[in-house]
Amino acid sequence: TDVELIHLMLNEFYISVDIT
Repeated sequence: TDVELIHLMLNEFYISVDIT
């Protein structure tokens, strides 16, 4: 599994949540 890819996706997800 690509941990970096998952981490990147999670990062974007948290950023989106932070914007809300």
